[in-house]
Amino acid sequence: MCSAWTNESQHGDHRHANVNHTTLLRLAGFLCFLLAVAGLLLPLAPASSCHCPAAGPNTFNMERTGKILCEYGSGAMDTAAVRAVCFDLSGVLYEGESVIPGAVETVAGARERDLVLRFVTNTATRSTEQLLDKLHGFGIPVEPQELFTAPVAAREYITQRRLRPYCLVHPAIRGEFASLDQQQPDCVVLGDARDELSYASLNQAFRLCMEGAPLIGIGMNRYFKDEDGLQLDAGAFIHALEWAVETEAVIMGKPSAAFYAQVVQSTPFEASACLMVGDDADADVAGAMQAGLQGCLVRTGKYRPGDEDRLPEGAQVIDSVRELRAMIDTG
Repeated sequence: MCSAWTNESQHGDHRHANVNHTTLLRLAGFLCFLLAVAGLLLPLAPASSCHCPAAGPNTFNMERTGKILCEYGSGAMDTAAVRAVCFDLSGVLYEGESVIPGAVETVAGARERDLVLRFVTNTATRSTEQLLDKLHGFGIPVEPQELFTAPVAAREYITQRRLRPYCLVHPAIRGEFASLDQQQPDCVVLGDARDELSYASLNQAFRLCMEGAPLIGIGMNRYFKDEDGLQLDAGAFIHALEWAVETEAVIMGKPSAAFYAQVVQSTPFEASACLMVGDDADADVAGAMQAGLQGCLVRTGKYRPGDEDRLPEGAQVIDSVRELRAMIDTG
């Protein structure tokens, strides 16, 4: 093809040259499209929102595959310094409608040691009342002031800024936003809305953001696990809108440093005396440690083999929350 094009151009016939030039442009455009799609298939958190420490011996390594990893060290967790424990819910204390073995005893043991407890979740398919009822039903009594949820954080953020949200959220948490003016929305709130995440609803969110409305994400998790297996979480859709609009979402909930700061400020202690226990290596453990907390990953819930490779040095890994009680007792 190249030699034919060269011969024709030497005889002054530019028609085929124009055709081939157009073809090359189309191929280049198609290649750019493929690269963009490939970018969406890589880990969903953009580099600007990576949650691993940015300095010191745990800085990022760029592997030949292009995947960003964080060195995982063997430093031991300072259990003697732990004065508050922050539990993720789904995947740590329960999975679907079943309590994880040892969860009840571990929470009770932590209370017996007079540790301050916080329950920290990005769950966006149950209201605050539903979560409290579910925990109580499992035999894990939790006071309302001990529970920190991403939807409530999003509502407070919107209220403080007097915004009018377009709420693309699960029907179970619409009540959390019912008191807000939602006429002529000037911001977008996107959470784990399940079947509400249709093309029409996402396109409406896209149009609002293109007009300048801020995008507010309820958590930035890639996926979660329930009784039916792994489920795609809101992070994928938030990232898609970020990419399409060329904007950066404001994330309410984990791994937001501001969210972790709010949790820490509710305790009498410094962040270094607080331990975050979760099944998400990025949002729960690395995100918490980025905010100054200690971190512990459990091999339950949505944990996948190899998640340890994304942990910063000093993170602890245990098989389940059951092991946490022994760690605390010996601390």
